Amino acid sequence: DRQQRPGGGARPAEAALNCRFRGVLGSEVYREERVISCVEALVQDQGSHFATGESLAGSQAGCVRVYDEEAASVERLQPLVSYTEHESFVTALAHHPSAEGVLFSGSRDGSIKMWDVRQPTSAATVGMLHPAVAQARAELKIQQQLPMVTSIHAHGCVLASGSVDSSMRLWDLRKLGA
Repeated sequence: DRQQRPGGGARPAEAALNCRFRGVLGSEVYREERVISCVEALVQDQGSHFATGESLAGSQAGCVRVYDEEAASVERLQPLVSYTEHESFVTALAHHPSAEGVLFSGSRDGSIKMWDVRQPTSAATVGMLHPAVAQARAELKIQQQLPMVTSIHAHGCVLASGSVDSSMRLWDLRKLGA
């Protein structure tokens, strides 16, 4: 894509967008092969943070990592925090509309997790089977998983999610811990 400059000539569309980063995320820090499946800018009062959904080569598990883009060049960035509670790769990310440092991740495993970057583990899990139901299914060797989450969006007190089974679910953010 090219844009016309005043006075003639063309310039890359990327320049028109004033791209701040260029490079491979953490390429000088991490030597592992990984796939970045999704990225989300986070609402912050101070600093510029973003989250990634990542999967490491050879692993079925998904990882959510949060970075501060002002901490280093893109090649030298190290995550502020990493979460590895998803059983499969992360397919979607969304930030909480009003809570600083709070984000949601959706996964191929059918779960949606809420993260608070000040906490070492997830703050809530949405859409997973109740542990007793999961255990009963395991005992009966039923391998049915929840449908893969394809998109999530938070607005006001509602979290919306879409899945590969064509379903859309609305979650009340005020009741996630209940």
